[in-house]
Amino acid sequence: MTDKRPLRLAVDIDGVLANLVADFVPLMNRRFGRNLTPDDITQYAFEAVAGVSTKEMDDFMRGLIGTGFYGRLTPVRGAADALRALQPQAHIHLITSRPAGLEAETRAWLHRHAIPYDALTFRRRPHKLRAEDRADVVIEDDLEAALTAATLAPRVFLLDYPYNRCVALLPEACVRVRNWGEILGYLGLSAQGGGQDV
Repeated sequence: MTDKRPLRLAVDIDGVLANLVADFVPLMNRRFGRNLTPDDITQYAFEAVAGVSTKEMDDFMRGLIGTGFYGRLTPVRGAADALRALQPQAHIHLITSRPAGLEAETRAWLHRHAIPYDALTFRRRPHKLRAEDRADVVIEDDLEAALTAATLAPRVFLLDYPYNRCVALLPEACVRVRNWGEILGYLGLSAQGGGQDV
């Protein structure tokens, strides 16, 4: 049966649905003896901000798999309400760069927070989106992934964070937004709780 919903959404998870950075920074501080806040994360390379090697950060992040960390992430404000508001008219395809080994934990987290979706795909960044996804709208927090997506989709919403502000000018297809309420506004909808900042 063909999906009759007119809008095809491609939605990232970490930074878009789940507050990865806010929940990760305290753990990173403890591990590496730092005193950083989420606002200090001004680039996507956590190791550069923390002043450690890529290997040290990769080993630390890999060590979080299996600890339940991803299942305990707090949701981004307004995300679940927004996707519920969009669901009647949108096919929701979640595309994440998480390791595929986190699929069960990710699905459990989405279920626990009542976040609707039609498909869940695990792909490496920044080329998470592919032409065959046929996305009309992409929602991202990763600048590199958003710039790639802007070559494949007519509209990309980039949720604003300190780590994705390193370019002043975005492609015409890419719009910087502060929260899910602004996304819904662009799409002509509203949802309770969607207007709060991320």
